[in-house]
Amino acid sequence: MPIKNISVEDLSLMVTKRSDITIIDVRTPTEFKRGHIPGALNLHGEKLTSHVKGLDSSSVVAVVCQSGGRSQMACQALRRDVPGVVNVDGGTAAWIRAGLEVEKESKQLSENCQSSDASLRRQTHFVAAILLVSALIMGFTSNQSWFYVACLPAFGLTLDALTGFCPMTFILRKAPWNSRLA
Repeated sequence: MPIKNISVEDLSLMVTKRSDITIIDVRTPTEFKRGHIPGALNLHGEKLTSHVKGLDSSSVVAVVCQSGGRSQMACQALRRDVPGVVNVDGGTAAWIRAGLEVEKESKQLSENCQSSDASLRRQTHFVAAILLVSALIMGFTSNQSWFYVACLPAFGLTLDALTGFCPMTFILRKAPWNSRLA
């Protein structure tokens, strides 16, 4: 059975007319802080699956991301446990384009998050580049098995693009020089 999609306009009407609706935003915390649908819960990964188990099976669970791709995947994962799960077509971007209300964090906090995220993103890209270049050089000059090492940063960056979780960024966030950024 396919996942039901609803428009942002339909979601807005549902929010005003019903009390049994839960909006789950599966974007990263940074994306969520920049602007989200009022009342939305920011849940992804293990938080998502553990939280929805406690929801009433008769309630509607609207899942949203930035444009609809990640929320569609989350709906697929939830459909077994949550019969009333719906995907919000177009995501938060469509919500904003429709001129609907958006909650944001304070400007000061948002600027701090953006600068710390930019620093972590640069560090992640730098480490990934070093690993890729080193593995390629070693693969061409010494042993072809080194080419497999190039798969590690490629996998991490792909995982980040699909889910918003990057293992390398997670590790770098714990580094002593990043303790002030966390």
